[in-house]
Amino acid sequence: MAFVPAKVGEWLRGLAEDEQTATIAAHLAACRDRGAAPSTLGSKYLLLTRVQRQVGDRLEDVAERELRRWWRGLVGRAPSTRRGYLSHLRTFYDWSLREDLREDDPTRRLDAPRVRANLPRPAPEAAVRRMLTELDGTDEWLPVALAVFAGLRVHEIARVEPQHVERDDEGYVLRMRGKGSSEWRVPIPPELARRLRALPPDAPAVRGRYGRGYTVDGLSHAISRIMREHDVPGSAHSLRHLYGTRVHRQTRDLLATQRLMRHASPSTTSGYAAMDVTALRDATEAVWHDLGTDQEGPRDAGD
Repeated sequence: MAFVPAKVGEWLRGLAEDEQTATIAAHLAACRDRGAAPSTLGSKYLLLTRVQRQVGDRLEDVAERELRRWWRGLVGRAPSTRRGYLSHLRTFYDWSLREDLREDDPTRRLDAPRVRANLPRPAPEAAVRRMLTELDGTDEWLPVALAVFAGLRVHEIARVEPQHVERDDEGYVLRMRGKGSSEWRVPIPPELARRLRALPPDAPAVRGRYGRGYTVDGLSHAISRIMREHDVPGSAHSLRHLYGTRVHRQTRDLLATQRLMRHASPSTTSGYAAMDVTALRDATEAVWHDLGTDQEGPRDAGD
């Protein structure tokens, strides 16, 4: 379960007062100073403290052989989970070396597992179209629309405020802060922009009961509930996958899709090209027609 500290400064000061988490707190403070988001800090905290409990020693003191023994115990876990552990640990120990807290990196002999790229799993278009029609005029339309028409992740939807909508020479864009100190701008349809700008400013656009904003977990559960109630399989991320699939189908441009999906690596975006069956079919038909044959086309094997 995700953990996002509400008041990061107070939270870090509390961690620093505990001998078991003081060094982790200093590392998290350094990450915060480099622009890490509260959600990232929360994820790092949960993972690093979990490892510390499992190895039975503070991370700054753990022996390399103990860490290797712990690593071997993760063999049955998913490769993506193990890679996540290793990534956070290496960041921690790289910082520890720079701060002269250790003289070695106990992760240096740990090999990162290969992670097979997962193909996107978009929600069914017809079902999503029907759901949006049924939700129109309700407060539940907006969080779904932000995922479908802007490709936002759940934690991004939770942070959207009306003043984030801007207009440039080309139309409307949603401008928000991304990872670190980066900013991103995503084009959005005029109707979505109009509905966002009609909401009270300086407050979350998507709100639950009593007019309060959602936590990330709360919003994720809310969108999943909405989808279940409207017989749409998948999760909030399936709606984002639908956006990416549609973008690539319209543009056939991996770079444009990568920018709109805000992927750090083009290898992540390449899955949307693999999903584009329409493009593959068009290419196959183009080859057939370019050969100059006057036949109608390939016949089924059973004909």
